[in-house]
Amino acid sequence: MSAYWFLRAFFENCVIKVFFRRVDVVGLFRIPDSGPVIFIANHNNQFVDPMMLIVNINRVVRFLIAAKSLGRPMVGTFARMAQAIGVERPQDLAKKGKGIVSCDECSTAAVGEGTEFTKELHVGAKIKVGDTELGVKSIESDTQCTVEKCPMAISSAPYKVLPRVDQALMYSTVHTALKAGDCIGIFPEGGSHDRATLLDLKPGVAIMALGAMQAGAGSVKIVPCGLNYFDPYRFRSRVIVEFGDPFEVPAALAEQYATDKRGAVAGLMKLVDDAMKGVMPGAQDYEEQQALLTMRALYKPRNKRLSPEETLKLNKMFAMARIHMGKDERFESLMTEVIEYVELLRSASLRDRDVRMGLARDKSMAWRTVSALLQLLLLLPLTVPTAVLGLPVAAVTAALAKREKKQAL
Repeated sequence: MSAYWFLRAFFENCVIKVFFRRVDVVGLFRIPDSGPVIFIANHNNQFVDPMMLIVNINRVVRFLIAAKSLGRPMVGTFARMAQAIGVERPQDLAKKGKGIVSCDECSTAAVGEGTEFTKELHVGAKIKVGDTELGVKSIESDTQCTVEKCPMAISSAPYKVLPRVDQALMYSTVHTALKAGDCIGIFPEGGSHDRATLLDLKPGVAIMALGAMQAGAGSVKIVPCGLNYFDPYRFRSRVIVEFGDPFEVPAALAEQYATDKRGAVAGLMKLVDDAMKGVMPGAQDYEEQQALLTMRALYKPRNKRLSPEETLKLNKMFAMARIHMGKDERFESLMTEVIEYVELLRSASLRDRDVRMGLARDKSMAWRTVSALLQLLLLLPLTVPTAVLGLPVAAVTAALAKREKKQAL
C-alpha cells in the first residue's frame, strides 16, 4: 500500500469517523475514472476539507498547500504523504515596512514618511494596510510610489510589504501532473471561512487548467464539490459531500489563452463560479442556513426518511425560495419565526426532531433532566482529574492559536 492510501485509511478511520456521526456522498458516479481532473470545493476548514475529499474520492488527488505548512513537523509529513504541491504565498513572506504611509481615497499616489521604498518595494509587490492591499506600479523615490487606486483614505499608517511571488514552478508542477492524467484539488476561495456563501474566487484554477491544456494535457475536466456541514460546531455532526456535474474546459478558451490570457481566464472563471454555486446551499449567513435547514425538517413528513440527494434538493429549493421571495412580508415573517424557534431550541439544548418526536413533553423533559443529572454525578469524578491533566494542553494550544492568528493577520 502506497503512503497516500495508507494516509487515506488513517484519515477515514481515525479522523472522519471519529469527529462526524454520518457522512453522505452525493454524485460519486460523476467523478471521471481517468484523465486530468481538477476538483474545486468550498473551504470551511483548512485541514478537515482536504481530508473529507481525499477520503471520498477514489483517485489520488494532489492538493495545493502553503509552502510554509510543508515545513511544519506533522502537517508537512502528512502533506508529503498526500503528494501535495507547495505554493509560496505573499502573506507568508510579508515584512513590516519602515516608517508610515499615507494615501488619499481614490488616489494612486502613496506618500511615505521615514520610508525606504527604493529598498523595500518592487513593481508587483503590495503595500498592505489593515485589510487593504495596494499593488505597486512604480517607485519614484524613498517616500513616493504609484499604486493601484486606493479604496479608502490612509493616513500615517504602519504597513506591511507583500513581495511579488513567481509561481512559475508551482504552475509547472501542476501542468506536469495534469499531463500525466493526475487529479488536482484546489479551494478557489483562497482561504477557509465559516460563512454560508462563497468568497470571491481566485483565478488560479483557470490559469492551471488553461496552462495545462496549452502544455499538452489534452481535455481537462473540472468537478465542483460542495462540502455541506450540518451544525459544524457540534461534535459528531453530519456532513453531505456533493459532487456536481463535471465540465470540460472549452478548447476555444485554451486557444484564446495563447493570445488573450485575461479574457480566457475571465471566461473560464464564469463557468467555475456557476458550477460552484450549483453545489452551494445558497444561504446568506450561518443563521439563515440553520433556519432553512429547520424549514426543510419541518416540511418533511414525519415518517419520511430523505435520501442525501433529496435532502440537498430540498435545501436548495428553500434557498431559492428565500432569494425569489426575500422581499415578501409573509416570507420575512416566516423567517423571523423560524429563527426565533431555532434560538429557542438552542437555549433549551434541544433539536427540532426532539420536538417532532414528542421528546419535549413535560414528563419526557423531566426524565431527560434527571438522566442528565445522574450522568453528571457518575462522570464528575472522572471528569475532574481529566480536566486537571488537560489544562496544560489547553493553555499551550490557546497560546499557539493566538500566535498563529497574529502571524496570519
